[in-house]
Amino acid sequence: VLASRRRDIGDAAGHRCVRLWVEDVPCPSASSAPSFSGARLHALDEITGQRAHRDIADAMLTTLLASFRKRQDSTSDSEDIDDFLHALLGEVHVAVTHQGFLELQLPSLERGVDVGRLEEEPGRHFVATVPGWIIRPQTTNMTATPNY
Repeated sequence: VLASRRRDIGDAAGHRCVRLWVEDVPCPSASSAPSFSGARLHALDEITGQRAHRDIADAMLTTLLASFRKRQDSTSDSEDIDDFLHALLGEVHVAVTHQGFLELQLPSLERGVDVGRLEEEPGRHFVATVPGWIIRPQTTNMTATPNY
């Protein structure tokens, strides 16, 4: 586990406590296995035990990390990566489907945005990944912040 945090969410069914974490997913060594290398975001509803996960490819992570580093006064690579992963967890939107299942959404991934066109915004902690969304390092409310 590279980073984790808990988030309280409310929905029509009531209050839920969800644990989120990020794991590294290395490329498998077996040639017959599908090749994927990146990170896996996990969610666990601590009351019901429901789980969900979302894979993010290395290419996407590399682009987002590079943009994140532009806005940081970095002291070490490990600090940058830790801060980035916690900011990423803060950006995850945990939704409950009509069937009551957990669903993980990242605005920049949901809409197929070309992350190569990220733009800096003066006075922000990070850059907009999608018009209307910001990743903020060390966000205390753990929610995506609309930027209208």
